[in-house]
Amino acid sequence: MHRIAAGSLLMLLVVIGVQDVAAQVANNLPGFPSAFLQHDSLLELMKTHFDVSINQLLTSKQYGSQYLERPGLAKLLKEESDRHWEEGMETLKEYLQIGGIVDTTFLNKYNFGGKGELKLDGTEQYKMKYLETLMELMSTSRGLVTQLTNDYHLAIQREHPSTSAFGDAEVARFLLDQVEEESKMAHKMAAHSVTYNSIKNIGVAQEMFDEHL
Repeated sequence: MHRIAAGSLLMLLVVIGVQDVAAQVANNLPGFPSAFLQHDSLLELMKTHFDVSINQLLTSKQYGSQYLERPGLAKLLKEESDRHWEEGMETLKEYLQIGGIVDTTFLNKYNFGGKGELKLDGTEQYKMKYLETLMELMSTSRGLVTQLTNDYHLAIQREHPSTSAFGDAEVARFLLDQVEEESKMAHKMAAHSVTYNSIKNIGVAQEMFDEHL
């Protein structure tokens, strides 16, 4: 909850500061605001990162609890939660820096949340949930690669009579950096999933795997 409150305050300060600057230069700077803002993909991306961050933070707490005691996966989830939070903040800054405004669409995307993956009610097979969580981390990054790649193709569009132009080279570079990061994470989690699946029925091996995450 502290993260959410601090993040909300920081977002508000960023919004106020950047919007004041935007209001001063909007009429004097060619290409501002960016044509890419005709599409709300940066806001969608921001929301995705924040939703994922909260989901992973809460799931991290579950794996680190006395019920499961899997500190390795808990740590990995916490690191990924922090990374997605930072990516969400960077996406918000990018949106504002290219001339994005705080309107109804923004406020709808700003409404984010999440929950832990586990029930912790004794009905789950936790060795299988462990594998499912690793695979979910992989799936999340793969989904973001697809989302980011689609947005990147919009950002490199140029003027053409038959299409709408969303092109913005700065946004394209920003998105490409995130594609590379998510691709690395997807490959890493795919390897972890394969490894864990091969030893999931060996208790000692499971513990050693978690220790080395």
